[in-house]
Amino acid sequence: MKISSLNSILLAIEAIGVLLGYLVLFAPGYHVAAWIALVVWLLGCQQAFNWYLRRRKRDLRLMWQKAAELGFSADALAGLAPQYDATQWAMSAPDYLQFLPAPKVVAAMTRRLEAQLAKREQNRW
Repeated sequence: MKISSLNSILLAIEAIGVLLGYLVLFAPGYHVAAWIALVVWLLGCQQAFNWYLRRRKRDLRLMWQKAAELGFSADALAGLAPQYDATQWAMSAPDYLQFLPAPKVVAAMTRRLEAQLAKREQNRW
């Protein structure tokens, strides 16, 4: 999923929350509570998105670290996970993050890379 798509989803969620907050809380006598609730909603959405994106970046950084230890490039990752091509994998590199692979794919790739690292270490001895 592209970062711009993720931002669009966040914007839609925030807009729906603001609309619901306006409809539910803007009854007579609740104006101050409504504004406070809307600000809290917007800040909460932004914090949740930041947490989610940090976690996804951390998982990708770990996967790319394991791939670097094995000497794998984006082409090699595309061979291991054919649902994404080499360009998409290259766009998911931490220093060039413009694409977020699915969390399950990243977790599966990290496990495969860890297994290959363990096997290489075992064969070394």
